[in-house]
Amino acid sequence: MFSTGSITLQERNKTKSSFVSSLLFRFCISVVAILIALIVSFNTQDLLGNKYLFLLPLLYGVLFFLMPSLWNHSKGNVGMTILNLVLFMRYVVSPLFRSLSINEPNIRGKVPTDTGLNYGMFMMIAELLVVFFVVELFAEKFYREKNKTRTLFRPLNNKFILTMVLFLGISLLLIFPELRERYNFFIVTEAIENLTLDIPLDGIILMITDLVFIIFPVIMIDFFKKKYEKIPHFKYVVFSLLSMLPVITFFKGTSRFSVVVPTIAFMVILLKLYPEYKKRLGVIIGSVLLIVFSSFSLYKQFGYTQGSDIDMSMNTNEIAYNLDAYMSGPDNMGRVIDLNNAYGSNITLETLKNDIFNNVALLSGLSDSRNTTSAWFNMFLYGNNEVTDQIVPLSGQSFLHFGSLGMPILMIITIMLMMFFDSKIKYENRIEYVYLYVYIVMYMSMAMMVSFGSIYPIFTNLFIPILVIFAMNRKLSLRKKNDRSG
Repeated sequence: MFSTGSITLQERNKTKSSFVSSLLFRFCISVVAILIALIVSFNTQDLLGNKYLFLLPLLYGVLFFLMPSLWNHSKGNVGMTILNLVLFMRYVVSPLFRSLSINEPNIRGKVPTDTGLNYGMFMMIAELLVVFFVVELFAEKFYREKNKTRTLFRPLNNKFILTMVLFLGISLLLIFPELRERYNFFIVTEAIENLTLDIPLDGIILMITDLVFIIFPVIMIDFFKKKYEKIPHFKYVVFSLLSMLPVITFFKGTSRFSVVVPTIAFMVILLKLYPEYKKRLGVIIGSVLLIVFSSFSLYKQFGYTQGSDIDMSMNTNEIAYNLDAYMSGPDNMGRVIDLNNAYGSNITLETLKNDIFNNVALLSGLSDSRNTTSAWFNMFLYGNNEVTDQIVPLSGQSFLHFGSLGMPILMIITIMLMMFFDSKIKYENRIEYVYLYVYIVMYMSMAMMVSFGSIYPIFTNLFIPILVIFAMNRKLSLRKKNDRSG
């Protein structure tokens, strides 16, 4: 009886301590956000187009303190952690830099109107409310502790199908040299150009070659983990780390996410497989990722290639511009409003169909890339069809297709799906499925930063094909086991 009582008391004290620490942290962040709101208000009080900018950090601070689920469920959950970071950067950091450079000239593209900016900020406020309320209402259902026995590792008993797909992918890379030009080493030695492939079934071929960078590390990590279970030596942890090198050092096209997302997915796998080395693994992978990301960012931001001169000057205005562009801030949301006023009649059901199929392998031929919300957004921004480097915010797309009342639809669906897959990671013991869940969760948790075409084609281009391949591989293993036992 004493033992049971002491355990209950211990759990109660732990819960109380967790509640107090969460309350204190949320209070501190809320105070910071509200103080920044005051700074923003002081800097923008006389500017019509930015008079509501202070509401972004102010409302974030209030909601973050009053609605604890967003922060409380971030511990040990990749998606919720990233969502917290994105919200803080978008609603606190970005408005601060915007207010500090508010009188600086526009860097690129058409300046949104004051009306567009004001309505764009109200859309951002609506997004913030939607995210906090959805998480507060449903997070507990997804993240509550399940009565499951957690096992750290469930090995691959058979690799036949995985090996066949790996062989096919490597063969395609050898047959079509132009495919190899799509992958760039992180130390950039010359300017990178966007490639247009002129090969049959290019969508499916690209998908298969991309699988090489997933299947190879999965097979090797599985192999070294089995060795480690027999002889628990640190060298097998190192070998598992080295298996990630192709993923962590080669970019696909010019996208930094093509390295960051898979690296974090494999990092989560290694942390689950080798929990006794969590700190060391985190430091090593984090350091390498920082070096790789910084190297490629120097090229993306400053045009730096190995051996060239570099001018790294960046003022507050440029920081504010980049934050707005990457975080889909007031400027881009305001442009969505202005776009709707200018070209709204051209955005029809046909445009919605094009948005759905445009980036989907094998089905992109059904889409007219000149009639997508992204194409119209860039046309409005630059005044021509030649530059298409800016994305339409996800909620902006929802607004263009479904109107003001339908604006939250895509965000609600995305956050719900994110929590569903995010909650599975903790209990998943198959490394290949952990990779899939982390990969999809990372993109969905950054929904405010990306567009429909960046998130949902992942299901058809990567998630479902790999899920089928992994399921077939596991099924074959079970069938062979049953045949032997029979």
